[in-house]
Amino acid sequence: GPGGRKVFSKVRVRSVENVMQELSELQRRYRFRSIYFHDDQFLIYRKWVEEFSLAMREWGFVKKNIRFTVSMRADTIVENEALVRNLKDAGLEVVTVGFESFSDRMLAWMNKGVTRAQNLEAARILKDLKLKISANIMLGMPWSDGKWHVEDDMTTMMSYARIRPEMANITRFSPMPGS
Repeated sequence: GPGGRKVFSKVRVRSVENVMQELSELQRRYRFRSIYFHDDQFLIYRKWVEEFSLAMREWGFVKKNIRFTVSMRADTIVENEALVRNLKDAGLEVVTVGFESFSDRMLAWMNKGVTRAQNLEAARILKDLKLKISANIMLGMPWSDGKWHVEDDMTTMMSYARIRPEMANITRFSPMPGS
C-alpha cells in the first residue's frame, strides 16, 4: 500500500468529483469559510490527494479562500512533503497529527509505526509551510513492564514544548477494564 503500509482492500473512497459536488452544494447553502475533513488519515491515497488539490482550485474554493483541516500521520507528512505543500496551496490551514508520544520506546510499544525523529521532522515541515499543528499527545501510558515511566512523558513534553503546536489534545492513558 501507500508508504509501504498495508491498506485495507475494503476501504470505500469517494471520488474527488463527488466531494467537490457536495462542497459546492454546502457552499451554496451555508457559505462556509472552513471545513474539517474528518478522516483518520487524509494522506493515504496520493493520487486522490493530488486530484483533490487541483479540484479545490478548479471548483473555485481557493479563490473563495476556503480553509480546511485534515488529519495526517507524521510519517506520511515526512514522505509526502510536496503533497502537503500542494494541500496548503489548496487551502489547508490546520493539520491534526496523532504524535501520541515523542519517546521512541513508547512509540514502539504502542506500535505506532513512527519514530521520535519522524514526529519532529513532520512538525518542522508543517511549521516551515506555516501550517497550524493540532497535536494529539497521550501521557501516562505504561510500558511493557506494566509500569509508568515518567521519563517517557518528560521526553514527550519537552518535544511538545519544542514544536509549539497551535492546538493540543493532551490525554491521559485510561484503558477500558478487560482490555
